[in-house]
Amino acid sequence: MSTVDDQVGSQPPRGGRGERKATARLLAALVLGALLALFAVFNSQSVQIHWIVTTTHLPMIVVIVGCGLIGAIVSWLVARRRRRPS
Repeated sequence: MSTVDDQVGSQPPRGGRGERKATARLLAALVLGALLALFAVFNSQSVQIHWIVTTTHLPMIVVIVGCGLIGAIVSWLVARRRRRPS
């Protein structure tokens, strides 16, 4: 027969490594989200963008995010091409 002490001892300890890791990830996500929100607020002024045939006005955060996305897509395409067997 098992006793109450055996049942309590067989449970994993609270606050283990996995729980701490999840808490750290949540905290990091909250900090990065707050920094991103501040970055967007401080870069909300409109800037003039000169295209080849026209000129437009956009918020600076849109330009920054757009350039980041274009850079990520180009990097992904280059990495994909390098992995392709010859």
